[in-house]
Parts: sequence; C-alpha cells; structure tokens
Amino acid sequence: MKRFPIGFWNYTAIAQQDAKAVKDWAEAGMTLTMGPNYGPDRAQTRQMRAILDAAAAADIRMILCPEGGYWPHLTQHGEA
Repeated sequence: MKRFPIGFWNYTAIAQQDAKAVKDWAEAGMTLTMGPNYGPDRAQTRQMRAILDAAAAADIRMILCPEGGYWPHLTQHGEA
C-alpha cells in the first residue's frame, strides 16, 4: 500500500536539532516533513546531510529549508 504523506512544519534551527530527531519523526508516523532551517556554513551542511541520511534510512522524504531561500534573507540581502 502506498504511504500517505504525513508531516509537520519544522521551525527548529539546525543548531537545536540533529539526526537523532528522525527517530521521533518515524515513531510519530511522519512520511514527508520539513527539515530544520540551515545556513551555508560547512558544519550546518554536514549536520543537514546527517539528518537527510537518517530520514532516508527511515523512508521519510524531506523538504529542505536553506536560510538563503527565505523572504527575510532576500529582502535584507537582495537576490544576488
């Protein structure tokens, strides 16, 4: 049977969440969820990759939320 997409809107910053959170998501029945907000620095990128790997192992699809794509960032820094 095809799984119904169930998820949540994740407002947590990457500094407050790691790959261990994915276990909770899986136990709650999440199948598609928004990931934590993350910036461009290497440490945050590595941490986001670990979350993505854990989500893939749990068969959870994710919506990525890089800070550079948010409206406040664009209004403060411009499109370039």
